[in-house]
Amino acid sequence: MKNINPSRMQGTKRIGTLAIQEIEKTAREHGFRVRDGGKINASLLLESFILMIQGGISSYWNWAVSISGLTGTLVSKQAIFKRMNPAWVATVKALVAKVIVQQGGAGSHGATFKSFGSVWLQDSSSFHLPDVLVTVFKGNMSKGKQKSVAKLNLVVNLLTGLCPVMRLDSFTLNEQALSGIILDTARAGDLVIRDLGYFVLAVFAKLTEAGVFYLSRLKHGVALFSPKRGSNLLAKVT
Repeated sequence: MKNINPSRMQGTKRIGTLAIQEIEKTAREHGFRVRDGGKINASLLLESFILMIQGGISSYWNWAVSISGLTGTLVSKQAIFKRMNPAWVATVKALVAKVIVQQGGAGSHGATFKSFGSVWLQDSSSFHLPDVLVTVFKGNMSKGKQKSVAKLNLVVNLLTGLCPVMRLDSFTLNEQALSGIILDTARAGDLVIRDLGYFVLAVFAKLTEAGVFYLSRLKHGVALFSPKRGSNLLAKVT
């Protein structure tokens, strides 16, 4: 098979903002190893995955085609599947944290958030999957047929880049159902920042009891009262 990626032939030095040497070092630190005689290392997996999703069709078969084009060697979809193990998941989490730091998302807000122990951002992003995965990741209905859509849920420390939560759920599991995840991470003196989708009063009450600060948009119909001013209404979102 002809190598269709000249940059790989010439020796690619970086993938996005990450140096290949850094990617491989991170992979080794998290237990991701290239098998004896194998050619599928962490940087190849990452680069081929990015190329695949840019093509708009995500599947192990397309991933195998992508990595085969980079290496000039035929790679099967089964070979890709076997590399999807806890060590690879840990490697991806660590690389995400590194990118956050490099992009200035972490470590650059010390003065702004100096009053807090940690600052946790929680958010999610959805993406379509092949229909064969609909029993695992249920999505929306389109033309009378249920699609497969996964939701990537993240909790990231804005100050350090630490990513303690990175999980895949079905699209049908909304942010409100995921709101309580933060209770396992945030501690007294921390700040939690989330969008309106995670607005759950019961979770806010638990965060308050735990001494955790939080920042959120107000939901329609919610009224605010001051505990120091009796029942005086401060504001109501209409």
